[in-house]
Amino acid sequence: MMAEGRGSLGKPTRVAFLVSAVVTIVFLISYVFSDRGISQLQRAQQRVHALEEDVERLRDENAKLREQLRDLDESTFPIEAIAREDLGLARPGETVYLLRERPSEVSN
Repeated sequence: MMAEGRGSLGKPTRVAFLVSAVVTIVFLISYVFSDRGISQLQRAQQRVHALEEDVERLRDENAKLREQLRDLDESTFPIEAIAREDLGLARPGETVYLLRERPSEVSN
C-alpha cells in the first residue's frame, strides 16, 4: 500500500520536477539576456519601423518628383523660370534690367 505523506508525488518525481523547473528558468534567463533574446527582437522591430518610415518618406518624395516631371512635360513655364532667374536669359526682343544692391555703408 501507498504511504500517506505530505504530497502525493514520490521523491523521484519531485526531483525531476525541480530539475525541469531549474532548467526552464535557466533557459528563460538566457533567452531574455542573450544576444538573440528579447532585446535583439526589440532592436529589430525598431529597425523595421524606421525602415517603414523611410519607405513612406521616399514614396512621398517620388510622388512629388513625378508631379514635377509631369509639370515639366506639360508646360515650358518652369524651364523658362529657371532660364530667366538662374541663368539670366531672356526671349528675343525682351530687355533685361539687372538691379544691383547698394554697397553697405562702412561705419567708422
